[in-house]
Amino acid sequence: MTQRQLAHRLGISTSAVGMYEQGRREPDHEMLLSLCKLFGISVDYLLRQEVPNESKEFSDIINGFERTLLGQEGLMLNGVLLKKDDVKKIVDAIRIGVELAVKSSVK
Repeated sequence: MTQRQLAHRLGISTSAVGMYEQGRREPDHEMLLSLCKLFGISVDYLLRQEVPNESKEFSDIINGFERTLLGQEGLMLNGVLLKKDDVKKIVDAIRIGVELAVKSSVK
């Protein structure tokens, strides 16, 4: 995503995004929340000072993906509005696909 695209999605100027990146300006509380919502991350993750450990359980990623999807208002698939139960079925299908991939690679 470009600075311009991010600025447009957040409703701020491109120069504000550039200043955030350069550390010349810090986003206020509302902007932090907007950034977190846009990227599907927690405020804790965004404000963490240390570099996170790069190794991560795939199941944690799927769980985060599920939380992000469930938190979306008006989520659609091929023009059809998804219910929470539909989202859970889709995520369960992803989990099954992961299990099958792991089983086939262990052989």
